[in-house]
Amino acid sequence: KKDRPYQHKATITLYGNRSTIPLPVYGTKNIAVRGGSVQLFGQPKTPTWTRLAATAMPGDTTIKLRETVNWAVGDEIVIAPGSYDYMESEVREISAVNGDVISFAEPLLWEHFGGVEDHYGTVVDMSVEVGVLTRSIRIQGDVDSWREKFGAHMIFHSPTLPLKASLEYVEYRRVGQAKIIGRYPIHFHLEGNRVNDVYVRGCSVHHSFNRAIVLHATSFVTVENNVGYDTLGHMYFVEDGAEKYNTFKGNLGISPKPTGGQLSHDVFPSVFWLANPLNNFIDNAAAGSSHMGFWISPPEHPRRRSFTLLECPYQVPLGTMTGNTAHSNGRHGFWVHPDHYAREVECGHPDEHRNPFVVSKVSNLRTWKNGEQGMGLVKVGPYVVENVIAIDCNDAGLEVGDVTGQQGLTVKDSVFIAHSKTNRPNEWTLFRPVTGYRGLITPKSEGFRGINLTFIGYKSGLTDVNGRSANHAGVYTCCRCWNDCSSEMGVFSYRFKQTRWFDCGNRVMFGWPHNDLIIDEDGTFTGAFPTPASITSGTAIGEPNSTILPGLLHVTMPGCVVGDSPNMATYQGTTYGAWTGRRNIPSMVCPPKYAFHRVVLFLPIPENYVYYNFDISSANGLHSQFYDESKDRGQTSGWALPVVTTETDMIPFR
Repeated sequence: KKDRPYQHKATITLYGNRSTIPLPVYGTKNIAVRGGSVQLFGQPKTPTWTRLAATAMPGDTTIKLRETVNWAVGDEIVIAPGSYDYMESEVREISAVNGDVISFAEPLLWEHFGGVEDHYGTVVDMSVEVGVLTRSIRIQGDVDSWREKFGAHMIFHSPTLPLKASLEYVEYRRVGQAKIIGRYPIHFHLEGNRVNDVYVRGCSVHHSFNRAIVLHATSFVTVENNVGYDTLGHMYFVEDGAEKYNTFKGNLGISPKPTGGQLSHDVFPSVFWLANPLNNFIDNAAAGSSHMGFWISPPEHPRRRSFTLLECPYQVPLGTMTGNTAHSNGRHGFWVHPDHYAREVECGHPDEHRNPFVVSKVSNLRTWKNGEQGMGLVKVGPYVVENVIAIDCNDAGLEVGDVTGQQGLTVKDSVFIAHSKTNRPNEWTLFRPVTGYRGLITPKSEGFRGINLTFIGYKSGLTDVNGRSANHAGVYTCCRCWNDCSSEMGVFSYRFKQTRWFDCGNRVMFGWPHNDLIIDEDGTFTGAFPTPASITSGTAIGEPNSTILPGLLHVTMPGCVVGDSPNMATYQGTTYGAWTGRRNIPSMVCPPKYAFHRVVLFLPIPENYVYYNFDISSANGLHSQFYDESKDRGQTSGWALPVVTTETDMIPFR
């Protein structure tokens, strides 16, 4: 019983190989459940995972944990990686336990960070996780399972029958059957709505040849305080898009690895993979994935066996998404891809006024030392991203690709830090040497707003392990306008207020000279927070509602301050960044008396006009030249450029 767990040890070993004759639907080498009740209650491990309280160094044979544990001598533990190298997780067998101190015989090979850092008043916890893998009840494949990657599996398939499934503190090892869809360690298959009937709590799944815990067309399941380690493909897997109202809380996942012969995206595995956004993910930890920590990937309609035109997963909002951490993943910590446009009515009318977009929310995410982005939103409807801390991310803390919907996307109360105090130059390498680390990459669309954002350490002059110089920037504009959209994209407006800067030599970098417009609502983007510094007479620095944009000559008006002028160069020690391409156009700040808008020249006739350069001349007698971007950017279909409202401009092609 739950309140009287099994007091002894039990091991269930399942035998078989790829030649064993399978049962229809259920397969072989398995525990198959069709209706009824399955209740397994092992002895509790408290907690199932925790974090380091002090940094463990190579050669150490003891670690100090954040809390006292009831783990035992002989238990196996896994320690998550603490660097950019997702391969640095380590498994050890406990030789002694003394409260919150764990000892083992085999010395550690890698450094594992345990502690917090203070960055100008922001306390950042980057302590790595330690999970216990051993349980008193064990379900496993035979010792030869590894030869064919053909382990044990447990499948629940009772679509028309009552089911009660309670799995607590059970260990699954040498499980899963590689390259066979549906043969997962713990698999709820087409179970429908199971309100209060099904949960998996405190279990461990490790050394799996095919995922860890899978929900397929199953809803209202609780998956809580489990530990996953060393799996092939996505680890915690919400499969087709028909799954809703499940809750994943307090789970740890370490080291999923790519696999072929299954779903195409399993070559880019994640710790948590979610096909329907309307599920809850609370206080989970994703570490050491070869690719993604959290991946939200809703299809237009549920896939395969769950297909129906009556459901549209990409149009439902996120459930509760809060308190999660993602670090040391090969690519992205938290990723929404490809599309997520939540609407008031799922599969409803396409018109926004008749079927409005609704807001999805991500809060309290902490992400660090990921190979590319800490968080990436590729194509989304309205979102609110709040209380995020992103640090040591090798490309960007947050990248936003494209935003749709009148409510736009708001990022607020968040902190972006280029380097932790432990991130020494010989430990990091630049993902993009030209641009360096970016705190925030704005979308190639309107509707972005940043409120109460803090940027720390984004500057030039740093050198990575390969000797390459970094040009970090707090804000980088127009996501992916350089490689996957036509050159008419650009000159979008982004609004900021209550912006803090610490040790930032480059506040903004414009990716190429035609974009973008940043509106400084309260003067803190160019000045200081909480109140702008005194405004120099005749300049726009620190003035509310000023505009930051590339310093193109045709929009350089009286009172605008160009980035390489003495005022800009000396003001808080920053030049506000500059475009780093072949034309070296600096940025510029213009006072609020000037309004700017976007002009798009799109699909010209004849078509070969897109390969022409052209000049634009303003009434002030200055002109800017716009080059044929196809030389650098590939096929193009037009241009976008800023102009000053009320000014007259002429555009001759040549």
